[in-house]
Amino acid sequence: MANIVKTRYKSYLPGSGRNAAGEPKQGKVRVVGEIDVTSYDATNGEALTAIQLGLTTIDAINLRVSDESTNIASAIDLTNTKKAVYVKTDSKFVLLDVGNTGTPALYTEADTETLEFDAFGDSADDVELLAE
Repeated sequence: MANIVKTRYKSYLPGSGRNAAGEPKQGKVRVVGEIDVTSYDATNGEALTAIQLGLTTIDAINLRVSDESTNIASAIDLTNTKKAVYVKTDSKFVLLDVGNTGTPALYTEADTETLEFDAFGDSADDVELLAE
């Protein structure tokens, strides 16, 4: 199990955040980048924590395999496609390969893949000013 996270773009979202209680919170950020899976762990999935993305919490994340399909015909009928599914409670993702039958199966052990991500959350380099 190994992956390398590369940030391509980071955008601060001033005035747009809320904490878990619904109160306004500064320091929200959008991070866009790439994850190189260098040796996939088919048994446990791949760990992907907020800090790896430059966040302290992940409010939302979209993961997609860079080359989701082998060709356009397969993409249209949803066969021979690849998917990445993030499990927020475990801070892990799994990779699924949908073959000719349309039935998803986990990637095999030690497979490699490149994913793209778009994540939103609290910035790890945010300074929160507290009232006394």
